[in-house]
Amino acid sequence: MLVERIKEFGPLDERTDGLYTGQQRLNGWSEGVELLERASGNSAAIMHKDVRVAVSGAVAPRVLSTKVTEPTVLETVLRRGEPPIQRFALNGVPRISRFVPLKDAQGRVLGMAAHAQHSIRSTPH
Repeated sequence: MLVERIKEFGPLDERTDGLYTGQQRLNGWSEGVELLERASGNSAAIMHKDVRVAVSGAVAPRVLSTKVTEPTVLETVLRRGEPPIQRFALNGVPRISRFVPLKDAQGRVLGMAAHAQHSIRSTPH
C-alpha cells in the first residue's frame, strides 16, 4: 500500500536534499508512513538507500536517521532489488518485516519501504 501511494506522486528521483516521488519529498514524510500504519495496523518506514528517512509510530524518534544494518536485507533489497521477508524482535515482541525496493524509472534501487507486523506463532497441537 505505501509503495502504491508513493508511485501516485510520480517517478522516484534522488536529489541532493533527499528522495522524491514527483514533487513529494519522502524524507520526513510522516503522512505517508502514518497512512500505512493506520490502514494496516503495522509500523512503516521509508529508507533512502539504507537510512530510515520516514518512520511511523512511537519508535520514530529513536530510529529516524539510523541505518538498516541487517546484511540479508541490504543484499536482497538494495543490491538485488528483491523484496525479502525478515523475522526479528522489537521490544521483545516477535515481528515479521516486509521490505520493498523503491526504484527509479531506470530500475535503480534508491531505497526501500518497509512495514512490520506482529508475528503469528503457531501453537503446538
